[in-house]
Amino acid sequence: MIATTREIQLFQALKNKLGENEAETMVGYLKDEMKQQLDFRKEIYATKEDLEKLRSGILTSVYGVGLVQLIAIISSVLGIVFFIN
Repeated sequence: MIATTREIQLFQALKNKLGENEAETMVGYLKDEMKQQLDFRKEIYATKEDLEKLRSGILTSVYGVGLVQLIAIISSVLGIVFFIN
């Protein structure tokens, strides 16, 4: 396990106040908690692949709605033309 500079600084600060074993336990606990929080956030946030799937779905929906509107407009115009004649 590679310790970062901040971990070493925190360990040294806690070691002076709590003792070596307690400081090591505290740094390990904090490190585990931060890793759990990071893993949790990774699950929540969207990835580039998620955003691309969403974009693709939205574009499909927009084009589908546009096509349906075009058909409705053409049908309405034809209905009015046939009604007038």
